[in-house]
Amino acid sequence: MTERLVHYIERKALERTFTSLADELGINETTIRRVFRKYADREMTALQFSTPKWMGLDELYLIRQYRGVVTNVRERTIVELLPNRNQKSVANYISSIKDRSHIELVTIDMWIPYRNVLRELLPHAQIVVDKFHVVRMANQALERVRKATRERLTVRQRLRLKNDRFLLLTNRENLSSDRLLLSGKLDCQLPSTWSSLQR
Repeated sequence: MTERLVHYIERKALERTFTSLADELGINETTIRRVFRKYADREMTALQFSTPKWMGLDELYLIRQYRGVVTNVRERTIVELLPNRNQKSVANYISSIKDRSHIELVTIDMWIPYRNVLRELLPHAQIVVDKFHVVRMANQALERVRKATRERLTVRQRLRLKNDRFLLLTNRENLSSDRLLLSGKLDCQLPSTWSSLQR
């Protein structure tokens, strides 16, 4: 096999299935797998991850199970995929980091095992809750208040507030003038907690 063919297989095997590549080249699929495996082994050996200053801990649902995902927040890259997201797996991974004192900040969701491990193994690092999770919880609270308030309104008042959910989820500066007027009326009818949540 020529070097040129080996390089072609290595490059194309990242984009296509081994079977389609074997059909195109008229060689056995096992040969494609062997060439790619050697290439992958070489690349993995050369790959060295540096400990991120800003680390992210999150999870991904993959093959019917939640897996822990460690990221470099500054570089926007994945550093490690853990077998699961439980406290022991996360603790084992963080314990294995040689220069973990290098980590200054860790972003997490509100998963308590993450926080427990970080407080124990990275007490110097600042823990930041991912904005996405905070906004999601605020939206869920707003939705509960909206539904409870609608239940107390008359049928006529409910009709006037048709699509009020979308009104509340839209930024004030993005509202049309008639929707902005309705939002002002909505503020008057709602409890003060709703109005403060909306802003």
